[in-house]
Amino acid sequence: MFLKIKRFVVKISLIERKEKIKMTANEKIIALVKPEYLKKIPAIFRKHATEGTCKLIAREHPDLYSAFEKGVEPTEEEKQEMANLVNGIFEERMKKHKML
Repeated sequence: MFLKIKRFVVKISLIERKEKIKMTANEKIIALVKPEYLKKIPAIFRKHATEGTCKLIAREHPDLYSAFEKGVEPTEEEKQEMANLVNGIFEERMKKHKML
């Protein structure tokens, strides 16, 4: 019984650690978004918009997303590519919802 609980606790801690890494990567990505885009998104939808965008990038551009997951700082080229990508996504979605 104790062994099963210990495995469960270890498994949860590994999941939590992975989530912390993702949050750090997501925070790095959202920091590249133009502030005027974030200001135009209502506060109640902002978290949904940012998380959804990061999940989309992780799914469609895993190599670029993994550069932001690492413990080291991404290169300037990777930052510029990510900034263009994330701002393009935000611009497209904001036009769709007539916010621009």
